[in-house]
Amino acid sequence: AAIDILTSHHFNVWEGGGDIHDVFVDAHLLRGLTCLRSGAYQRAQADFQTATTYPDNLEVGRPIYDIRAIRNHYFIGQSLKLQGSEGYHKHFELASGMEGRDHFMFYKGKALQELAQDVEAMALFDRMIVQGQERLASDEEIDFFAKFGEKGMQNRRRAQAHYLVGLGYYGKGDLDRARAELQKAQSLDINNSWINYYLATVDQSR
Repeated sequence: AAIDILTSHHFNVWEGGGDIHDVFVDAHLLRGLTCLRSGAYQRAQADFQTATTYPDNLEVGRPIYDIRAIRNHYFIGQSLKLQGSEGYHKHFELASGMEGRDHFMFYKGKALQELAQDVEAMALFDRMIVQGQERLASDEEIDFFAKFGEKGMQNRRRAQAHYLVGLGYYGKGDLDRARAELQKAQSLDINNSWINYYLATVDQSR
C-alpha cells in the first residue's frame, strides 16, 4: 500500500527535504526481504534494484555520495547469490569497498564475510559495538536537555546507539546480546522499521 502511494503520487519536496525517498527505499527493501524469505528471489531482486533509483515524482536527486548504496548492493548480492547467478560477487565487492558509517557498517561487514574476509568483518562489528557504547555513555551526560522538550530526540538518539551495538553483536553471531540491545532500541523508538525488522530476524535465528 505504501509503495502504491509512493509510485502514483507526485510529491512536492521543499528545499532541504528528502525524507520521502528514505521511505521509498525502506518500503522496497523491506518488501524485497519478505520476498527473499519466501523464495521469490527475482521479485526480491527487482525491489532491491528499484530501491537504488531516484524517481522524478519524489523530487529528490541522487546525492554525490549515497551511503545507503552499501545496503542496496549487499541485498542485491544476496538475491543474486540465492538465484545461483555469478553476478552476486560484484555487488559484495562494491559494498565491501565503500565507506561505511553508523549502522551501514553492518552491511559492509556482512559483505566482507561473503568474500571470506572474516577478520576484517569482525573488526568492523567490534568497532560498531564500541562506537555505540561510547555514544550511550556520552548521551547520559547531556540528559539536561530532556526537560526542554528534547526527550523524544534523545530517545531516538539512544535507540540508534543501541541499534548500532545490537547489529554489531548480530554480525559477530552473539544473538543473545544482539537481542538485548535491539529490545532496548525498540523500547526507545518503536516505530523504527529496521530496528523492528532485525529484532524479529534475531528472534527467528535463536
